[in-house]
Amino acid sequence: MSLRSRLTAYVIALHVIFAALAVALLLRHPIWLFAIEAVFIGSLLVGLKLTRDFVHGFALPQEVARLLRDRELTARLREVGQPELDTLIGVYNRMVDDLRGERTRLEEQHQFLAKLVQASPAGIIILDFDGRVSSANPAAERLLDLTVAELTARRLEELASPLAQGLAALPASETRVVGLSGSRRMRCHHGTFLDRGFRRSFLLIDELTEELRQFEKAAYEKLIRVMSHEVNNTVGASNSLLQSSLAYAGELGEASRADFEGAIAVVIERTEQLNRFMRSFADVVRLPAPITQPCDVLPMLEAASTLLSADPANAAIVWRWDVRDPLHALA
Repeated sequence: MSLRSRLTAYVIALHVIFAALAVALLLRHPIWLFAIEAVFIGSLLVGLKLTRDFVHGFALPQEVARLLRDRELTARLREVGQPELDTLIGVYNRMVDDLRGERTRLEEQHQFLAKLVQASPAGIIILDFDGRVSSANPAAERLLDLTVAELTARRLEELASPLAQGLAALPASETRVVGLSGSRRMRCHHGTFLDRGFRRSFLLIDELTEELRQFEKAAYEKLIRVMSHEVNNTVGASNSLLQSSLAYAGELGEASRADFEGAIAVVIERTEQLNRFMRSFADVVRLPAPITQPCDVLPMLEAASTLLSADPANAAIVWRWDVRDPLHALA
């Protein structure tokens, strides 16, 4: 039997007993009997109303418990006109509004983070409490060369991937660069976060191959510019001295003068070629298209013969010339 039924039965039984006593005592006085019976009837009605209101107050917590158990945060309670219950209803409505707003905010943040993880160019792997892969974004699939089905519910040590083995050996809260085949380099970070009071791990993978290539390219550009500057300064001073040495050709005999002037001219030409080469080499990272032009092969071969004949190791080499006359330039 419910509380409301018991209270109603108690109020009715109490009034019936008092009514029976009044009839037995005031049977000889009908006027007083009717007056007392009218009072009993009014008291009974008031008691029933108070019982109903009292039981209704007990029904409110039950309704609140049902709504919270069903996670129904969109329903609000209306005031019933009783100050005590209206205060409780106001507190409940404010609490429901706050919970609904917090749940909406968390859902929006969760959706934003989920989309951010999926679109991130860095690989992200989230592990469960047992150290098994619970989720991975597309970038992690690409870097590990494995699909989500092959990653999920497996430990990193069990994956057939050199990068996965490097990630498995990475301690918590540490960042390390892992080298792969060729020149590929991966920066890996092992982080942790709290989930329901327990610590879980996540791994970030960022490919550094292109970044390192750009860094090396910038370093080589700077080195080549410095080399070009130094070679240019050295060649300029050397050619100036060689040009001054040609002034002493008149003091040599006829037999030696031609060889002396030819050797100095070859050296000057070679240093000028080296200077031009270094100036062009400064743009090595921006290699232009080759520039073709006609070339007279005979002077080039004669200069190479003169240059190599000065080396004692090549003294036994005999040059045999078989040149057609005239020799056309090659394009």
